[in-house]
Amino acid sequence: MRLNAKKTKEFRVSFLQSEPEFDHLTINGSPLEVVDSFKLLGITLSSDLSWNIHVSNISAKASKRLYALRILKRHGVPVKNLISIFCSFIRPVLEYACQVWHSSLPLMLSDQIEHIQKRALKIVFPHHSYAEALDKAKLKTLQERREIQCLSLYQSILKDDNKLNNLLPSPITHKYSLRNPRKYPLFKCRTERFRNSFIPYCVAKWDSLGS
Repeated sequence: MRLNAKKTKEFRVSFLQSEPEFDHLTINGSPLEVVDSFKLLGITLSSDLSWNIHVSNISAKASKRLYALRILKRHGVPVKNLISIFCSFIRPVLEYACQVWHSSLPLMLSDQIEHIQKRALKIVFPHHSYAEALDKAKLKTLQERREIQCLSLYQSILKDDNKLNNLLPSPITHKYSLRNPRKYPLFKCRTERFRNSFIPYCVAKWDSLGS
């Protein structure tokens, strides 16, 4: 396989304030461009492994689609149809592959994503609060939906035939009967970044629920 030097980028992950100096990677003598972020399978990764750029990208993309909701509202499209359009055309942008990044989101970024749904429901229900609009539309907050999707994936990973099952720690053998026994031990995490990654987050939060 031949790599195209013009389309290939060098991506470095570093958490240091001053980035260490490395020799540039080259292809056929041509140095590769060093980038701080890049999109992989629809998810924008940053060199500091934060989700600010990704959340900004999906928020901007979803915000543009709110225009369609406003136009349809002006043309008298029924509320039921507007909700369906939001759920099928706008919300998926905000939830794509959320299992990868949800557990690592700070409150500020979570609120930024939630704000898009608030704007959408304000278009559909202009005279109601966000809580009232959620109730009328029979929708959950995006925070709640992401939690449900993460739990669903985690429960599927618990099955022995799942390809990600080997990422779980070795099960615990209990000598005594406990009310809420843990099946897996908590991960020993040296950093908050690892503690908030998907598998450690799910084991800590939902292990006692079982599959």
